[in-house]
Amino acid sequence: MVLFDVISLFTAIPVKKACDYIRNKLEGDDKLHSRTNLITDDVIYLLEFVLLNSFFVYNNCFYKQIHGCAMGSPVSPVVANLCVEVIELRIGHIVHESSPQSLETMMSMTVLSSLKRITYLIFTKN
Repeated sequence: MVLFDVISLFTAIPVKKACDYIRNKLEGDDKLHSRTNLITDDVIYLLEFVLLNSFFVYNNCFYKQIHGCAMGSPVSPVVANLCVEVIELRIGHIVHESSPQSLETMMSMTVLSSLKRITYLIFTKN
């Protein structure tokens, strides 16, 4: 069993990459039209708008969040869960395709000690 520590998951999610993944999920959903009148492009447009326009107040000053999903936003846990799904699928593929020796090497790498780093690596890898 492998456990990963989630460090700053919401703020570590690259919004554009997350929206691309969610777009792919929605385009593969044959029943989307039965749940909403919105097309995939509209859903993604609204999702990006919400994720890219998060503001908060600290010490009587207004700030705009410039990276990741906002803490406290109702949409952030949904986006985070979908991003973790990507990570689980990719790690599962790596584990399935790897030999025991390469698995031992992979598990000992410090990059696997933080889900934040894994999220970055997986979403930035071409």
